[in-house]
Amino acid sequence: MARRMIINGKNVSIDRYGRQLDSQRKKLYEFEWKFSQANTSYLSKKECQQLANKALRWWNGRMGNNHIEIIFNTQSEYDDRRLSSNANCNRIKLQTEWAMNHYVVLHEVAHVIMDRDNRLKNLSPHGAEFARIMLKLYSRFLKKQEVYFNSEKIIPTYSELRKLAKSHKVKVSGSKLHDKTSIKPKRNI
Repeated sequence: MARRMIINGKNVSIDRYGRQLDSQRKKLYEFEWKFSQANTSYLSKKECQQLANKALRWWNGRMGNNHIEIIFNTQSEYDDRRLSSNANCNRIKLQTEWAMNHYVVLHEVAHVIMDRDNRLKNLSPHGAEFARIMLKLYSRFLKKQEVYFNSEKIIPTYSELRKLAKSHKVKVSGSKLHDKTSIKPKRNI
């Protein structure tokens, strides 16, 4: 049963682990699905590892632990497709049949960023701050590729991705400099 708690001045529902309930998950997954349907290029295991480490290094700068272990699993190792890709502070698990692409790897890196930052770890796992981090990663690491959304070619700038997300009712946190809950990458590489 969900409990109520005040977080950042808002009365929110929390789960048994003290995190905000994940009310945006379905909307975010449906939004991401529109990318993955049209963009079918898959990465090798080595490319997945390089992308994850590069994205974390870009976000953190040269500070902290910029390595993520990736474990690759087959569909048969899972009873449920929903559990096929996940992340925590130090590890990403990717399902080899469909999750080895830029979108899933960057999505899981955004979870690692949230888990490693004490200011973010109790926020909703797919909430507005998570969406902002994920879109920042997309805009940084997809800019040299042809990107399609709903079969339409787009230029993946942060502002364009943010507009698309909002048009699909995905909440995205603002990036006001004075807002202490708005987390920014520590440096550009």
